[in-house]
Amino acid sequence: MKKVCRGQVVGVKATMDDPKEKPTARVTIFHELLRQDAEEGHVVFSVDDLVDEAFSIVGAGSETTGNTLEIAIYYVLSNDGIYGKLTAELKESFPDPCLTLDFVTLEKLPYLEYVLSNQRATDSLDLNAEPYLVGCRNECLDDAPE
Repeated sequence: MKKVCRGQVVGVKATMDDPKEKPTARVTIFHELLRQDAEEGHVVFSVDDLVDEAFSIVGAGSETTGNTLEIAIYYVLSNDGIYGKLTAELKESFPDPCLTLDFVTLEKLPYLEYVLSNQRATDSLDLNAEPYLVGCRNECLDDAPE
């Protein structure tokens, strides 16, 4: 895992250090921490320091994220309507099951985002309760926009 973190940090640093590189459309925490033109007093960390920070962040978030996803999967598999809508959206966006699911496409899928947002807000296994609605939407998951 540290090798993956190091690869990410080194890759971002290399693109930021090369004046010929076009700025990326997707700014990460590494871009911000490596910016030389940041506010006065900002310390630009070494690659090793950033790798350690990245590893800590990934480790700290993995347990809570894993629990949330476990509960979300339980909800999805327990409800044929949610499962059907979510599966249809994923198959439409990724018709070839052999290809890798890229994060940028996944995060833009409206029904997947809706399901996960509701799960993060409730974090509950009570399938008989009305799901908490994120934002000002007034539908439950079965009636979420397609």
